[in-house]
Amino acid sequence: VLRVGTSAYTNFFAGALSRVRVHTGTLSEDDVRHNYLTDVPSFRAGGYAVWNGGTGDWNAPAFWQDGRVGAGLDAVRIQSGSLTVTNDDMTAGSLAMLDLRTGTLKLTTSAARIDSRTPFLVGRESGQAAAINVSSGVLHVVSSGNPAYLDLGVNGALSTLEVGGSGTAATLYTAQLRAFAEGTSDIRVMKGGVIEMDALFADALSVPSVSVAGGTFRNRTGGTMGYFFNVPQVNVSTDGVTFDTPAGAVMAVSAPLLHDASGPDSGGGLRKIGAGTLILSGTNSYAGATSVEAGALVLAPRLLDGLVYRLDASADALDTLALDASSNVLAWTDCSGAGFVFTTNKTEMCPVYEPALFGGRGGLRFSRDNTCYRLATDRAAKIQTVFAVITPAAGNDIDGLWGRSEQDYGIRLQTTAVQYTGNANDFAASGEVYTNGAFGNGFTVGQPFVLTAIAGSPQTWVTAIGDYWGNLTHRRAYRGDIAEILTYDRRLDDRERREIERYLMAKWLGTVPAPVLADRLLPHAGTLAVNAGASVDLHGSSATLSALLGAGVIGNGQPATSLLTVGADDAEFAFAGSVTGNVAVSKTGAGRVVFAGQNTLSGPLTVEAGTLTLASDASSVTGLVYRLDASQPATLTFLADGSNVTAWADAEGSGFTFATTNDLNCPVYNAALFGGRGGLHFGRGGARGRMLGSGVTNAQTVFAVNMIRDLSNDNGGFWGREGQDSGLRIGNTTWYWPGNNNDFHYGGAGGLIAINGIVSNSVVTVGQPHLVTSVNGARQSFRPAIGDYWGSSQWTGRYYRGDVAEILVFDRSLTALERQTVEAALMAKWFSAGGGSVLPTSAAVTVQAGATLDLAGDTFTVASLAGGGCVSNGTLTVTGSVSPDGELCVTAAAQLTGTLVLSVEADGSCDSLAVAGALDLSGLTLELNLPAEPPAVGSYTLITAAGGIQGVFEQASVAKPWRLVVEPTAVRLTYVSGTLMLLK
Repeated sequence: VLRVGTSAYTNFFAGALSRVRVHTGTLSEDDVRHNYLTDVPSFRAGGYAVWNGGTGDWNAPAFWQDGRVGAGLDAVRIQSGSLTVTNDDMTAGSLAMLDLRTGTLKLTTSAARIDSRTPFLVGRESGQAAAINVSSGVLHVVSSGNPAYLDLGVNGALSTLEVGGSGTAATLYTAQLRAFAEGTSDIRVMKGGVIEMDALFADALSVPSVSVAGGTFRNRTGGTMGYFFNVPQVNVSTDGVTFDTPAGAVMAVSAPLLHDASGPDSGGGLRKIGAGTLILSGTNSYAGATSVEAGALVLAPRLLDGLVYRLDASADALDTLALDASSNVLAWTDCSGAGFVFTTNKTEMCPVYEPALFGGRGGLRFSRDNTCYRLATDRAAKIQTVFAVITPAAGNDIDGLWGRSEQDYGIRLQTTAVQYTGNANDFAASGEVYTNGAFGNGFTVGQPFVLTAIAGSPQTWVTAIGDYWGNLTHRRAYRGDIAEILTYDRRLDDRERREIERYLMAKWLGTVPAPVLADRLLPHAGTLAVNAGASVDLHGSSATLSALLGAGVIGNGQPATSLLTVGADDAEFAFAGSVTGNVAVSKTGAGRVVFAGQNTLSGPLTVEAGTLTLASDASSVTGLVYRLDASQPATLTFLADGSNVTAWADAEGSGFTFATTNDLNCPVYNAALFGGRGGLHFGRGGARGRMLGSGVTNAQTVFAVNMIRDLSNDNGGFWGREGQDSGLRIGNTTWYWPGNNNDFHYGGAGGLIAINGIVSNSVVTVGQPHLVTSVNGARQSFRPAIGDYWGSSQWTGRYYRGDVAEILVFDRSLTALERQTVEAALMAKWFSAGGGSVLPTSAAVTVQAGATLDLAGDTFTVASLAGGGCVSNGTLTVTGSVSPDGELCVTAAAQLTGTLVLSVEADGSCDSLAVAGALDLSGLTLELNLPAEPPAVGSYTLITAAGGIQGVFEQASVAKPWRLVVEPTAVRLTYVSGTLMLLK
């Protein structure tokens, strides 16, 4: 029923599930998105298989209308009741449609499968309560030529979707889940459950409930919007949430991931798997660790999530403008660091920078006559959402504000309105336009406002501003002022859009309070584990962690420095990965933190409390029984061919040796197996490659760097008890966990396993080196063997197939920090490219009072050193300033070649440097900040060096009555005032 002259409409069902609305003007965003359903066959009572109600299996004809069981290409309607799909005796097939009006549809076995064409309705009308429970099996929503939708909450229905929960695999495939405003949508993803989709799309006024307890969200390679579009939050409970992003895919999650208070206080963490990219931009508080096992995790603050480029004419960004002597703008550089530069064309005039525009905040003035003012970039970019802060002048007539360079496509202004929807040449023709956050396109000449334009799909354009077309015949030059332009690569949802609009309105117009943007993209004081080969991009955000684990990369390519704070809650850990880019690191808490990877961070490093150890090995960990290291060929005994290995000796020199049982089953040495470091290849060509230890030893903790080459391992006996079915074994790509009594690390007996430092992970990747850690619940004593420890004559295939780099065996259970220290040292040794340092030579280091920087016996060079703490155990060269704050203690060997900056106070206190060894003053400049008034004391000790003072300062200027006194083990500053009388 159509109601002329009003915005009201009535649903009608003439056999189809459709909505029709009549408009006299442009469509609002709500109109555009209001429940239009596609690819719906007309309802024909005789063509539907109808479940009339009751409880039974899909293939039980008693509950079907006229006994007709839905199958094949039928359209199926479920009126009520509970219908269970097992597919034991038949298959539901590829249904033409599935219309669940009221009741429950259950998939309960791994064989259960339904394929249904879109739309799949879970409840259709107000008062209807419909539920789908996919506890096992597959529900596949498909389509012919249109997106495949599963619709919830249509027309006021109460809709529930639950996937997983039985412990077995349960999967839902669809292009989109859609939650409509009139109804109630409850989506639950439980353990074992997977939803694979492009997005969960919610109406702006809907409030879908989304909860996950051990489930997985997987995106496909498509999608032009956020993964949880307009979803206010996702509640994370027991077993957490997993995001699976395939290679090449980007999953943008702006919805806050919140701890479900109804669940336990911990254990609800986040796993990132898959080679693609996951972007988080909400305030997240899930109660568990964040584990990045593959691909990239990007922590993007709201303004940077999806940002392509940002042009800002405010006083804070003046360095992005290239001006001539007349304030003509020759170039406008993207201030986000993406590298876009908009430059003028020589044949056209420049816009002019005027600091008084926009209430004194500054801006660019473009043409106010028919002269073309134009800035263009030379690089293409994918863009779907544009924000612009502008003040249009009078006289605009289809004039180009922003768009495709040298083409008639973009955002155009009429006299008092943004053109929408004019024709296909308009950027937002099939999208939306907002002014100051309200849907609509009108504006007032001479008044600044925030314009938002969203295209129906992403456009890959080389863009220009001002007269973007630049046509010499059709002079369509924008008349007005521009303050700021932000462009994004996807369609932002309503919450994201409104936050950016409010930010710009607060900044430039002062008409609304500034929004509180998300600043805790990772849970505060949580644990972050980054696997080798994976990465985390802080993207200008900051994070406070208790622990940082793994061997991956933490970086930041944004101009804004990211602060990474670790060690919260006095946590102790070791990190083998790398911190790179524009990152500042701060170590807090009383615990010990170990960095063992190659770091190239450009921000400062601050040790605020506790101890930061820069470790390159694990020699400090006691209890080592033996270490087999293939990077040391001298520990290997070869046959005459120089490659077959007959014996492998402990690299620590204990005399313990592993030897082959005959010369026919030798592992083969290859000097290039592990990135230029040597390794032994076991199981080549079916050879069992068995090596026996020379005696009985104790063992409780085992570390092994190795790599499988294929999927052929089946109970592959890597290391274990000689002649027994007991040890560390791998099947396919899994080190058995929790295993059984035959597994060295059997979980039921208190064991533990870790892959690349990630506890309880037991899955590895073919062709990638990995570190497996296996811990027994109690100390064991036996004669060990490697390669094929059992040596069974019956189970001849249970030998290890792969490459081995290093094995360490300890006779005790290590503490968590000790275990992580060994793991970090091994991963840094075998996984890194080599040639780097734990601390870059450009590092600006501060060690606060009470804190310690432990060099772990190594040698480091840094750019500067400050603070009142202690640097110990190694050799430190400082090429720049040394600035004590109080007493700076250096028990490491010190070489200072820059400037020593000391402040002296009139009350008798002063900054000082205390060196345990010798100190050579040659090449060191002394800079003193002296009090203006006479001091209360006559002498200050500036430097002590127990090993002796050598040389003289390269430069040290001290005005009278101050005087420097260099003694054998100290440098003092004295103050002599008054009249000096010499009596003879």
